[in-house]
Amino acid sequence: MKTYKQLVEGINETLSLLEEVEDLDEANENFDSNSKAHQAAKAVTKGWKAKNSKATYHPDGTATIHTNTAHSMPAHAFGHHSGVETTHSHEVVNAHLKRAGGEHGHSRDDLDNHHQKINGLHWKVKGKSQSHEIHIHEGVEQTDEELKGNQHKIDANKNGKVDGHDFKILRNAKKARYQ
Repeated sequence: MKTYKQLVEGINETLSLLEEVEDLDEANENFDSNSKAHQAAKAVTKGWKAKNSKATYHPDGTATIHTNTAHSMPAHAFGHHSGVETTHSHEVVNAHLKRAGGEHGHSRDDLDNHHQKINGLHWKVKGKSQSHEIHIHEGVEQTDEELKGNQHKIDANKNGKVDGHDFKILRNAKKARYQ
């Protein structure tokens, strides 16, 4: 059986390895040090364990942060308390939004399809319960204008806008009617 000192040394060694992994972001072929989205994702995920939060860097300069609900043994589990700590995905998202300087403290349900602009970047959160994705990008934010007249009849996928996907659905429906 290992002593407490040996357990602590093992934990410290593991933490130092995790810190080395964090520094490998620049080695990722898609990591662009000039991309504001990449830098923002790197900044808010720094220090998080991969099982809770992981950033993916895209060649177009955007970034996606994947969060998960994770269970872990607390540091004091080796003493008198042996409970399991849970970090919920929505708590991780709120921590990232807070660290980035944005609005935070949202409920789990409020985070599904949540949008906000932080320091000139667009942060879009999608997901529920066990996992979320935060997509970060620069650029023009699309406005959600209301559909006018009979446009709602063309909005086949009911996403509040008329786009190419709607026309594809309508074409396929028309083909199916005449076959």
